[in-house]
Amino acid sequence: MKRLFYLVLIPLMALLVSCSTASRESAPPGRAPAALDKPVTLVPPYTPAQPGDPTDRVAVQYAVIAIAEQVGLGYDWETSYKNTDPICRRWIKPVIRGVPCREALVMILGPVELTYELRDGHLALIRKQAARISQ
Repeated sequence: MKRLFYLVLIPLMALLVSCSTASRESAPPGRAPAALDKPVTLVPPYTPAQPGDPTDRVAVQYAVIAIAEQVGLGYDWETSYKNTDPICRRWIKPVIRGVPCREALVMILGPVELTYELRDGHLALIRKQAARISQ
């Protein structure tokens, strides 16, 4: 009886522990910081976000999305738009070749007074002023 108890209890405990930790982990440890160090490229002609969009310029948010995709990160649309509209829709003409992702993000976001936070493997854009207040 005691042996049966342990044969059932131990697997159940293991299952419980694995379920509770899996819901908190969104990426393997170290994935996001390593992704920010990977080189990225963003040069014209840019991929149009919508049919008919110009290819000689790109909106800030789509530049960030293009860079995030290159390093395996996602983009938090809702948070970014809520925090940065209309700035996130501003047209820019970046020329970035082989620059680490984190530097490329500064090159894109700095001139328009934006920055970013990395949340669960997704980039969320925020205004620099808001970032200073929250620190």
